[in-house]
Amino acid sequence: LKHEENLQHDENEEPITYVDKQDVESMEHEEHVEHDENEDPVTFGKKLDEILNVILFVLIGLEILILSFSKSYIYASLLIIPVILLCRFIVVYIPVSILKYLRDFSPNAVKIMTWGALRGGISVALALSIPAGEQREIIVSITYIVVVFSIVIQGLTISKLT
Repeated sequence: LKHEENLQHDENEEPITYVDKQDVESMEHEEHVEHDENEDPVTFGKKLDEILNVILFVLIGLEILILSFSKSYIYASLLIIPVILLCRFIVVYIPVSILKYLRDFSPNAVKIMTWGALRGGISVALALSIPAGEQREIIVSITYIVVVFSIVIQGLTISKLT
């Protein structure tokens, strides 16, 4: 690995202590590559996040088996969905309209961020944390319907906005 031109060193220096600069750089690069491929904490974090999301949605799916969905819950959900979309629009539009003077946004940024909002894992978890009672069943049922709308309808149509 040592190159002839880089072997100039002090006569008194022991050969075992002398390391070629290019060898050090080569070893550092090899260690860096191995670290990126095998022990990348970001990759581990992403995989852990995906596993926890799977567990969350399996538990959410099991909860749906014991819920009752009456017509009134479905009608309430159909009324709430446009209200939620309007609220999302307002919450996105105001900051984007203020920040557009500081940075550029794509022409469809507000539409995409409104329509492509979070899919509901936190909403369902919060609804499920409500203590048992009649209000809990109503809130959890309506939340499930809104989340299913968000996942299915919004998730399948978001590509049309881009």
